[in-house]
Amino acid sequence: MRRRTSSLGPLLWLFATAAGCGAHAGSASDGAAGAGGTPDAGGATDAGAPDTASAGAGGTTGAAGSLDASGGTAGSDAAAEAPAPKPDAGATDVSTPPSPDAGEVAPVQFYGRWDFTGGQAITVYSGSHVTARFQGTGISARLDLSHSQAPVTTVTWQIDGGAWLEGDVKATMVLATGLTAGMHDVVFMARGMEELFNRWNPPVVASLNFSGFDVVGGALLPTARPVRLKIEFIGDSLTEGVRVIADGTDPQHTNGRLAYPCLTANAMGAEWRQVGFGHQGLLQTGHGNVPKAADSFDWVYATVPRDAWVADMVVLNQGTNDRDASSTAFRPEFARYLGILRKGYPQAKIFVLRTFGGYREADIAVEVAARVTAGDTQMFYVDTTGWLLAADFTEGLHPNIVGHQKATAALVPILKQHL
Repeated sequence: MRRRTSSLGPLLWLFATAAGCGAHAGSASDGAAGAGGTPDAGGATDAGAPDTASAGAGGTTGAAGSLDASGGTAGSDAAAEAPAPKPDAGATDVSTPPSPDAGEVAPVQFYGRWDFTGGQAITVYSGSHVTARFQGTGISARLDLSHSQAPVTTVTWQIDGGAWLEGDVKATMVLATGLTAGMHDVVFMARGMEELFNRWNPPVVASLNFSGFDVVGGALLPTARPVRLKIEFIGDSLTEGVRVIADGTDPQHTNGRLAYPCLTANAMGAEWRQVGFGHQGLLQTGHGNVPKAADSFDWVYATVPRDAWVADMVVLNQGTNDRDASSTAFRPEFARYLGILRKGYPQAKIFVLRTFGGYREADIAVEVAARVTAGDTQMFYVDTTGWLLAADFTEGLHPNIVGHQKATAALVPILKQHL
């Protein structure tokens, strides 16, 4: 297993508004992730997560709090006050697709685009994650690696709102041991895939194949899916989180949790889907056999349609990989793509970003204006000029950690204006 410890200097603004990506699982037990908390039996190291500065002694969150499984804010005594749910002995079964509807009670809640057709949960998207509440002293994740090839997918996880840990996938991943007896929360996330490997035509080899959780000394506790704003972020490798880590190797250099979709959704108190593929554009296919943008929108991957989940907001960041195309070729395809997005989410507010590098900005602005003029008053062009400087990119194209934080700080107020 490759191990990495990274240090961050997140923006104070982010500390004040967010407890860290995935923190919506809640903090069920004060102190569980602290001094007596989560030694990593899997050998992974602390990722240096943005939320660690907001985590107080004992792993509980700071003033911003963390959302519990019912959508409220979990305090240090939340577990003591809440009646204990009945444990679910069959909690790891994912043979039946879970409902993405708010209020649905389930032992494991899935966020992101997943395929459930084969009796397990498969995602090819960084940032996709699962959350669960459990009663016990430890927890492991079971993964299917039968189609994986090295370098394998990386994952990241968090217990009770504490430090984020990360590592390469294994068949059994010990996420926490030695926890204090009581209720705890886990977030388990796809951190990054090898973008050059097949992630579109089944059987995919660059994916996270989740089979379930195993609890030590207890069981999973079914929880209701919180009622939250739903945002889908759609784009290319910048949305995926590629090259957030400057010195990483594939797929270690991809980190969906540190990318602007995850950071933005968390700052908004929203659940999100992060749909990004390296090399993809309107006029060119993505790495890993992924089709062009317009041809991939309605699918989890080939043969698996996207589910009934409906976004309240869409943030689109496409065009960087079409930077060398002509306006004559690009504009009709971009216009068609905007129509596909609107058909997919008829009521959603769609925010179309000027690409962070400014590529195709005039063409994008013109096509968005044309949609608005034609009557689509819920579509908005977002001018990102000045958001990022040269130092905010890893190699001139992909934002680095600070770049993603700065993009988040600029984007969140714009989205909040339209709540």
